[in-house]
Amino acid sequence: MIDASKVLAVADEIEAAETEAMRDFAPRDGADPIGAAYAAGSVDAIDGGWAKQLRAACGRDAASDASPDPRDVAHMLDMAAFEIAKTSIAVSDMLSDLAWSVKSGDRDLSGFKERWLK
Repeated sequence: MIDASKVLAVADEIEAAETEAMRDFAPRDGADPIGAAYAAGSVDAIDGGWAKQLRAACGRDAASDASPDPRDVAHMLDMAAFEIAKTSIAVSDMLSDLAWSVKSGDRDLSGFKERWLK
């Protein structure tokens, strides 16, 4: 059996990371475009939806006084890890492209905007 409190602790950590990423983004938005892009990448990489799904899985089972099915929770955690990795790769590519635009002297970032800001 899996301890629901441990699953809920993972949900808490996801939500805390999402809140921290938003706190990092807010002061940079409009004042520091490159810093804001990095911070926005962090926000995108953290999907708060997974925390809600983990809570829902524990809630359904808590109503019946049973622990969550470990297979269901393991599957949800695997999918969350996959989604974060997939998003992180896309964010990494975007930031590398942004760095390349800056290095090449593209002052208005037209090449970057054309590729990423559609």
